Amino acid sequence: MADSGIYVGIGTLCLALFAYAVKLTWQVARIEKEQREYTDAQVDNLQRDLNIVKTIGSDRAEIIRHETGEMGAAIRAKIHEFEVFSRDKFVSKESFELVVNRIEKSMEKLGDRVEEKLEKFWERVQRSN
Repeated sequence: MADSGIYVGIGTLCLALFAYAVKLTWQVARIEKEQREYTDAQVDNLQRDLNIVKTIGSDRAEIIRHETGEMGAAIRAKIHEFEVFSRDKFVSKESFELVVNRIEKSMEKLGDRVEEKLEKFWERVQRSN
């Protein structure tokens, strides 16, 4: 009977070790499952956040594109406005030079006429003396 007690004790120990091994395996599996669920939740959250960032980014890019287009149109309009103003308010270099040449010729003619008048006047003054 003493031998049967030892066998029962060894069997109980083996059964206890087996039960602890099963319990340990079950706990490791549970921890692994929880970790997988946590990781999956984190991945889902990251994907959601990434989609939100993509949406916000594409919306912002569209706004910037629109604002840049408006700015370009405003600059083109201002350049056109300046070109029209310059065309209407200023003369070309060739036109300016032509006018200056005309004025110079007119001044030369006027100078020649004044000289002629002075010569005639001087001649009269000398004749009268």
